Amino acid sequence: MVLSTIGGVIALALAGVLFYLKIFKKTTAALTLVGGTAITGGIGGHILTSAVSWTSTMVGHVTATVVGIAVPFVLSLVLTVIYIHDMWPKKGAKTRTAGIGLVLPILAQGIPGSVGATLTGAIAMIAGLLSGFIGSIF
Repeated sequence: MVLSTIGGVIALALAGVLFYLKIFKKTTAALTLVGGTAITGGIGGHILTSAVSWTSTMVGHVTATVVGIAVPFVLSLVLTVIYIHDMWPKKGAKTRTAGIGLVLPILAQGIPGSVGATLTGAIAMIAGLLSGFIGSIF
């Protein structure tokens, strides 16, 4: 888990430099997804994930009562679709894509049930593929 957290911090630091320089937007978005997924595995990530999960559950209960559907789930779903759309070949990643890549693993942890487990597994699988590629470079 320590290596995962250190790798996540390195990926986020590299993404921060690329974001500041405004170059390689798709690479920046991929690095933020890898970094966001990696930091959710450590102790700090567990605390962060628990806080987001608790807040998401509270907001979900309130919005499900008022609106009829849990907004955090819909938000996670919409962000996933936007991230996939922006990362699709022949599409240009935007500045928002890096932010979505960082927030998406944390939001996905807060979705209960099999849908949350499926989304979290898919994000972890994509991040694992990307981190394996990044690890082979260094």
